[in-house]
Amino acid sequence: MNIYVALASMFAFGFWGNHLAVKRDRSRVVAVIVGAMGGLIGIGIYALVTRKPKHVPAHPNELAPMP
Repeated sequence: MNIYVALASMFAFGFWGNHLAVKRDRSRVVAVIVGAMGGLIGIGIYALVTRKPKHVPAHPNELAPMP
């Protein structure tokens, strides 16, 4: 994943947390930190879901015969 996409998503979730904090009359700093952490968790989940599986070796019966 591109580092710029990660930073942009953290910024977006932090901004969204700030927006919700202002709307509900709560602490803005805490909301931005929680929103940025939510962005990090989302990036981690995305990275885990989209990773390629490890190479599984072929079964010995499926290999080419030895000469």
